Amino acid sequence: MTIFPIARTIDTASQMNLLGNMANRHGLIAGATGTGKTVTLRTMAEGFSRAGVPVFWWMSKATYQGLVVQAWQAVRLASVCKNLA
Repeated sequence: MTIFPIARTIDTASQMNLLGNMANRHGLIAGATGTGKTVTLRTMAEGFSRAGVPVFWWMSKATYQGLVVQAWQAVRLASVCKNLA
């Protein structure tokens, strides 16, 4: 069974995981500003992508556009480095 790490607790640094067979269920990620909602979603999307699951992420807030640019630049940089090796 695939296990997706999604978070760590602050006090004990215990890892929190999402079981792959439960990933197709509905979920809610809620919290105050700065509590890690976007980071959690990004971590989940990266895990799904590594497992070969297609990921579509729509971000309606303009403040999140920087994440897309950073991710695209990281992928592009990795591609360029791979081609140079």
